Amino acid sequence: RNGYVFINDVRITINAKVHTISGYSAHADQNGLIKFVTGMRKKPSHIKIVHGDDDAKNALAAKYKEVLGNDVEVEIGRS
Repeated sequence: RNGYVFINDVRITINAKVHTISGYSAHADQNGLIKFVTGMRKKPSHIKIVHGDDDAKNALAAKYKEVLGNDVEVEIGRS
């Protein structure tokens, strides 16, 4: 059902799920991204920001923390 992978000889169960989001643009502005996430019935517990320049990613991360509080982990990755 979930499958597994081996990492450093340790069997790890895969608990990931794939969600398809139709009608969402990856090029939305900050307000659009905030509206998208705050409009979800079940809020995400982890958001990873991987696109944009460093200032934009940091600003978006701060805004997510402002509107979602400590219930979400916001991670900034490299583009």
